[in-house]
Amino acid sequence: MTVANAFATLRDLTQSSQHAFLPDDEPFTGISLRSLSGHRQWTDAYLLRLARKHGLKLTTLERKMDNMDDPAAPALLVVS
Repeated sequence: MTVANAFATLRDLTQSSQHAFLPDDEPFTGISLRSLSGHRQWTDAYLLRLARKHGLKLTTLERKMDNMDDPAAPALLVVS
């Protein structure tokens, strides 16, 4: 996919009636460090917490995120 195609796809997705802006309204200090195995998971953990706060699911291809989710109230959907 070219950069132009990626921007066109992003534009189409954000213009969909099903698109909603999710405010960045959760402090980074609220992230639990117990499940992070390195600095590269910080953003993943933040996005998962943000999705959970807003009652949404975070969909990802990253299987390594399974350890960050709460099994009692899952907010992560890993697809392959």
